[in-house]
Parts: sequence; C-alpha cells; structure tokens
Amino acid sequence: MFIEGENVTSVLSAAAFNWEYIQQDGTHNLTWEADHAKDGYEVTITPPFVGSLVVSVDDSFYKGKSEMWIDTGTNADGTFKKLWETTDGNPDEFGNNHVGALQFSYKMSNGEVLASYAYKGKQNQSNLSDCQYLHWSADGKLIDSMIVQGGQHGSSFGYDEANNLIYSQIKDLSGGKNWLATFPYTPHAVINSGSSGVTKWCEMETYVRPNVDLTNGLWIGSQMDGTVEVCNISDLKAGNYFPIIRFKLQDFGWNPVPSGVANDGTYNTVQANSIAYPYAFFTAGDVNNKDYRLVLCINLITQSVIFNHQLEPSQDIQLSVPIEYGGHFEPEGVYPDLAHNQIIIGLNVSEYRDAAHNVMISHSGLWSIPIGIRDDSKDLAVTYPAEDEGENSEVEEPVVIPDNSDDSDSASDDDSAFNIDDGETYQEVVEG
Repeated sequence: MFIEGENVTSVLSAAAFNWEYIQQDGTHNLTWEADHAKDGYEVTITPPFVGSLVVSVDDSFYKGKSEMWIDTGTNADGTFKKLWETTDGNPDEFGNNHVGALQFSYKMSNGEVLASYAYKGKQNQSNLSDCQYLHWSADGKLIDSMIVQGGQHGSSFGYDEANNLIYSQIKDLSGGKNWLATFPYTPHAVINSGSSGVTKWCEMETYVRPNVDLTNGLWIGSQMDGTVEVCNISDLKAGNYFPIIRFKLQDFGWNPVPSGVANDGTYNTVQANSIAYPYAFFTAGDVNNKDYRLVLCINLITQSVIFNHQLEPSQDIQLSVPIEYGGHFEPEGVYPDLAHNQIIIGLNVSEYRDAAHNVMISHSGLWSIPIGIRDDSKDLAVTYPAEDEGENSEVEEPVVIPDNSDDSDSASDDDSAFNIDDGETYQEVVEG
C-alpha cells in the first residue's frame, strides 16, 4: 500500500485491509470474507477460487509506526544488554589462539555459543577460503572447534541445534563448484566437500551469506552486490535453486561496498543476514569505523522497511575503548529471537588489557537488542453498545396499544412518541 509514493503497508494494522470475494453472479461469499477478516496485508486463496478478489484499505487504521521496532527504552540506562563475550587466551586444537573476529555467533539453549571464523590458521589450510567453527562455553572459554576447508568466510550460517546440523556453503577443493550444504558440528574435525558428513544440496554460482528459518522451511542468501534471495529449503534439497523472493538492498537505502573497494564511508559494508519469516535482518558497518553501523529489518511480504537502526557507541553499546582512541566497533552476525522480543547481534569491540590503558585487544560479544511489537488487538475487537437499563429485566410489563381513533393527518404523521429520525435519539437496529 503506497500513499504519495511511500510504502506504508507496515504502518497499517490488519484491520485496515478489507478483503472481498465477489462471485461470478455478483454476490459476495460472506463465509469466505468472515474467515479472512483478520488476514491483514496478506491473504491466501485456495483453489477453487472463481470470481474477483478485491481489497479496500481503511486509512483510519494508519498507526504512525511500524509493526515492530528497536525498543531503546527497555533498559534503564538506554543501552543494550551484553549477553556473552569471549575471554582472553583460547588455544584451539590446531595451534591457534582465539579471542575476537567472530563472524556469526549462535547462542544455544544451554548458554553455549557456536560461532564461525574466517580461518587463516597454522594447520590444515587449503588453497581456498576456509572457515572454522568454534564452540564456546557460556562464560566465553573455547571448548573445541572444527575446520571446514573451502567453507569460505562464514559471515552467516544456519544452525539446527536439535539435530546439531550447520547450514552453510562449501566449495570443492579442486576450485570447482560452490555448493549449498549441511554438515554436523564435529569437534576436532577437518572436513571438505568430499567428506562423508557433508550433504550437498545444489550448486551456487557465487558466494552468499546463508541463513535459514527452519520453522517456515525457508533459506535466505545475500550477495556482495546487494542481491538478496529467499528459497524454499525443500527446493534446495532437491537440487533446484528457485528463488521465491528476490530484491536488492539498494531498494531499501543501503549502498553495499563493491568487491575489492576500501570503504571510505560512502558505502555500507554488509556483514550478515538472517530470516524469521516474514522478516529478514541485516547488519552493516566496516571494521575501519568509516560507515554507519546499521541493523536493518525488512518485511519480505510487503517489501517494507520495518526499521533501519543506527547503532551508536555509548548510547546503545557501552565501549571500554572509544572508537576515537582506536577501539573497534564492528557489527557482525544477527539473528532473531522474537519469542523473547529481541534480536541478538554480535559485535567485535576492544578492551584495555592493562591498568594504564596502553594495551588493548579486540574481542567478540553478543548483545540483546529489545524489540517492541505494536499491539493492534483492539482494532479488530467487536464492541457492543452499553446495555439499556432494564434490557434484561424479567419483570412483566403490560402491552399498551396506542389509541388510533384520531385518524387526522396530524395524528397519523406524528411519530414523535417513537423517537424515530428526530436526529437526536436515532438508534440503528441490527438484526442478527
């Protein structure tokens, strides 16, 4: 729904949309219309559907704000709550130490964290871009890890915690095909596209940032040029890359930095994405602190911006080392936890390692970003007039028959005794 060129769909409540099913004989299918009275901006029609589908929009249900927003007033001091962070000095099985540079971090139900890391370690490197998955304790200590040769950057991935399955992308070691794939998280393992635990779905022509919504069976991937595509997981598993939604981040005000170009602040360095249908989430912000750090939410159905929030140091995130002193403030992974009215975002930040503030180190953490959800429930509520006094009284009253003996014009036309259409006490009678 557009008003003067602006997409206002997200600021209209469900009550604004009145769907009508007009049959071939011109009559309304009242049963269908009643069943879909609360559908809002999206209605699903199921064959056989013969006739015309019409929607009218009541702009009195224009709400003035989106269906969801970042709630900066949840916490007393206005800043977002830190949920987890890495500790210093975490050696892995392959001779590398880890504290920061995590790309995408998934907080599990037991408080532990599974994170991706663009691997440039000492052992088991391939001739391609490799990825390492790091398993952390709830208090930020590294437990174990695995290396995926050809696993690429790891800027986004999906994780099925119940089945310990990672949804990602992998490239053949021969330098050949890119594959969308799944594989289990396996501590201490080194795997590639030919390993037995890897299930390859379908071929991809380019690198994407993958994520999944397992509840709705959907996959999302964004590319370096700003292209975003959504597919059914069932199609991908069958080897078919059939996007059901496609758009560009440029359509929503972002300007993704071209490949190989250093960001001077005029571009957006896209970092990660995730999906919780009908919403998709994105983060942006370069490690060089040049461009804005942004969290973007898009409604995939209505192609509306829900929010495009600029993360501010001190105001949103407390930094131990301010960026003006060389501290990092780089957004990374993002994923929704709408059941708890929050999205979780990963940040690479800096901390001092000495009392004199002469030495600092970058590390990674997770923050809770509170979400406000608009309450439209009263818009669709059915209200009834107040009961007339004595309406439900069981006291018997005599029936009084009016005297019609006067048959003059004045008598027959005088309806004042019945208070009909006098402009003051008119009451509409609805029979049901």
